[in-house]
Parts: sequence; C-alpha cells; structure tokens
Amino acid sequence: HGSALANSMFCNPDCRILEFCADNRVDRSFLRKHKKAKDYRQVLRPADEAFNITIPMDEIEAFLSGAGG
Repeated sequence: HGSALANSMFCNPDCRILEFCADNRVDRSFLRKHKKAKDYRQVLRPADEAFNITIPMDEIEAFLSGAGG
C-alpha cells in the first residue's frame, strides 16, 4: 500500500495486485491511478486507532491461486 504502487504503471498487464488498506484510513488515490495490471483489488481491513491491520495469509493464498475472486 502506498507510493510504491505507483510503479505498477510500468508492470506487465498480467501482474496481479492485492492492496490492503486500513478501513479507518481509506486511501483511494491509487485506486484511481492508471496501472497496466488487469487484476487490481483493494481490500479494506479492520484497523486499530494507529491504523494497524492484520492480513490473513489465507486471503493472500486464495488471491494468488485464483480463488480469491
């Protein structure tokens, strides 16, 4: 999540991007930016007051295997 995703405008179109974002500090700036990747998803996760989130590995594995649709 963040400015490093700006480099995805140069990525292979087959690249898959899964961006996690704290639900109490939603940043849709990257969502609106041009990117070559055909498969981009932004996932909002519950966060604490310091915007810390937990990312479940099974969600990443499902996305990578094509089951996270």
